[in-house]
Amino acid sequence: MKIVVIHFLIVQSVEGLYFCIPIVESYGKNSSERSVPFPLHTDIPYTESPYYELIFIFESASALSVGICTTGFGGFLCAMNLYTAGQFKILQCKLEITCAMGRTKFSQVQSRPDRESSSHDWLRWSLFSDVISKDYTDLIKDVDENQKSDYTQFSLYNVKSVGADESNEKKNAPYILLRECIQQHQLLIHYMEKVENLFSGIMLAQTLGAVLELCFAGFQILLGVGTSKLRTALSIQFLLGSTVLLLFFSWSSHEIIIQSQEIAEAAYRASWYGLGFTDEGRAFRQSLLIIIARARKPCILTVGKFAPMSLNTFTSVFNTSLSYFTILRQVNEGLDS
Repeated sequence: MKIVVIHFLIVQSVEGLYFCIPIVESYGKNSSERSVPFPLHTDIPYTESPYYELIFIFESASALSVGICTTGFGGFLCAMNLYTAGQFKILQCKLEITCAMGRTKFSQVQSRPDRESSSHDWLRWSLFSDVISKDYTDLIKDVDENQKSDYTQFSLYNVKSVGADESNEKKNAPYILLRECIQQHQLLIHYMEKVENLFSGIMLAQTLGAVLELCFAGFQILLGVGTSKLRTALSIQFLLGSTVLLLFFSWSSHEIIIQSQEIAEAAYRASWYGLGFTDEGRAFRQSLLIIIARARKPCILTVGKFAPMSLNTFTSVFNTSLSYFTILRQVNEGLDS
């Protein structure tokens, strides 16, 4: 999570400049000309002691609290989205090894990958080793009938008729594991619906705020060149912080879109062609087709239900901010002339 650490350092540097700028600008001036991190409009003589010191400490503590809240929420949502994308990745590997269960030989999965193998191969081998050591009766879990969608009911119906005989549990292990994959897929879909309803409005506010911060920070950089180096640096850090925060949401949400769509590819990569042309084999392949059809509709997080949050949205927002910045610059040049 290096990007979270980078954003935290940027926010802390912004807060540090907010504390340093008033001290540097007030150095060598009279007490009546002292400034605080955030301008006040009050009748209290806050430039005099002890009001100045108390207000300076209060504003500094407030800035620290706001910075922690901003970094905490962005980092939390980014980590949560990446964790969800990882769950989709695990589900892909489980789907790929479903047809390997119960077969006497499956060298591509059973053989331990070497050190130079990809993380995907290691994950598939780990899942396979973990699943074959379980009691397959523990893989069958009850699913609340009220939470089943048509997709789940229809998919599980094809698999439920298989494996009824407990003496053939090992033989029917692929169908039991496929049932678990279907349940996990439906659980992830239901989870993403709840996350979407919870965070769509928040991401809309964050996106609109990022657009305003990007264009106004760029405008302040243009105006601050040659006047105050510290305030120009503050505007640059604001620009970087807004960009990284927006990248939190767009990149992590884009990973969910990609990994949820890859479920269809993983189902196709399963060794379904090795199953027999029996009723069980046809039911298994039909269930895979249903999974593929459902996975083609990716799980997404939206910006206030208007547009999906992805890297494409990130570039669109950045281009929109540049357009607003150009308008502000033209207006400023017109006023100067």
